[in-house]
Amino acid sequence: MAKDKERAINPAAAQRKLEKQKALKKGKATVAAQRTERLARRNPERLQQQIDSLKAAASSGRPLAARDTKLLADLERDVARVRKARETLGAPQRAATHHTRGPGRGAATAGVSPASGGATAAAAAAARRTTAR
Repeated sequence: MAKDKERAINPAAAQRKLEKQKALKKGKATVAAQRTERLARRNPERLQQQIDSLKAAASSGRPLAARDTKLLADLERDVARVRKARETLGAPQRAATHHTRGPGRGAATAGVSPASGGATAAAAAAARRTTAR
């Protein structure tokens, strides 16, 4: 019992205990910030589309499988978490349309052959990208 009193009174041990608590608190805050950033990167519209398709399947009279019911609940929870994370970080809301082709994909993938004036098609694509922003 005397050791417990000494340990409680020892200022060096108290200091180490405080430092450990601060380190744990900082670690938890870092993990929470990383989780928020990771969630904010997800696309809530895509999650909502999955939810809508599952609800449409359920409303068509076909009962959902247990896996799909769990998936629906998880997706609804994830959408709420993603939207909250986006609000917290102030992430801009994405446009309703999502382009599958990104910059630098080449003229052949854009439906224009390089031999038929790919340079003008690339210029037109660049103009569309600047006006879309």
